[in-house]
Amino acid sequence: MTEPKEIRGRRRAVIRNAIRFVVGGALRDWRRHLGANSMAIGSITFLLLLAGVVALATLGLRGVAAQQVQSADVLHVYLRQGASQSDVAQLRAQLESDPAVVRIGYTSAAQALKDAEQRPGLGGIAHAAGQNPFPASLDVTVRNLTEMNAVAQLAEQSQAVDPTLPTSYNESAYQRVLTGLIWIAAGGAVFLLILAVIAIAVTQNSIRAAIYTRRDEVRVMQLVGARRWMVRGPFLIEGGLTGLVAGVVAAVAIAATGEAAVAAAASQNQMLAPGIDEFTVLITALALLAAGLLLGAGGSMIALRRHLER
Repeated sequence: MTEPKEIRGRRRAVIRNAIRFVVGGALRDWRRHLGANSMAIGSITFLLLLAGVVALATLGLRGVAAQQVQSADVLHVYLRQGASQSDVAQLRAQLESDPAVVRIGYTSAAQALKDAEQRPGLGGIAHAAGQNPFPASLDVTVRNLTEMNAVAQLAEQSQAVDPTLPTSYNESAYQRVLTGLIWIAAGGAVFLLILAVIAIAVTQNSIRAAIYTRRDEVRVMQLVGARRWMVRGPFLIEGGLTGLVAGVVAAVAIAATGEAAVAAAASQNQMLAPGIDEFTVLITALALLAAGLLLGAGGSMIALRRHLER
């Protein structure tokens, strides 16, 4: 049986008015309590900005780590400037006779300079020095990383090797860098977790103030049998809007800064950092936008659970 047109019209009017009450009331109250909400906006924005910086730094470090993993089994033996062809040939023959060596490549000084110009910061070294500071090298691929030290010691005995910096092998330095990165990552995670708790607490307090301000209105709505979503909806929207505004501010700041850094690096024919480009900056900004919305809505839900359902 078809529903009468009049009943359908009333139902639509009720739904439309209910939505207008929830959304419109939330927007009005959010503007009314903008002073209190500004503290929550500021704390969430600060958190998201730090999270964005940490995210981009993590992507950069991940790209560096990926490059290191790909080249971890390659030992660069740096040749002394002016080394004779016979000394270089003798060194190459010694290395090729070692069963730990898989293959040997050669990188000229010009190619080393060209490769360095593609890495952040290294390109300016040559221009500052006025000449090419990067030596030629034999690129030795080792069968097993545990044999890297023995191969490096063998190479260092040759007169063709640069006595100042014979090879790229430095086990203690790698261990110190790895340990430092672990501690930095752990400290950053703990710091961001503390800031997230603070941001949620500030948002919760702002929503609690809004609940107390409208407690008589809420009481009346509950007495007349208003549905749960009509009572809780405005406060949830207020919290989400607070987080959304903070997310927009943080996303715009990170996107603008990241795009400017990528463009500046590109103008100098360099890469900002492995793993960081325009796409990753955009994804990070969108993630901050979503995180701001979730933080605001999460703080609002906690406040509703603690102060509205008593």
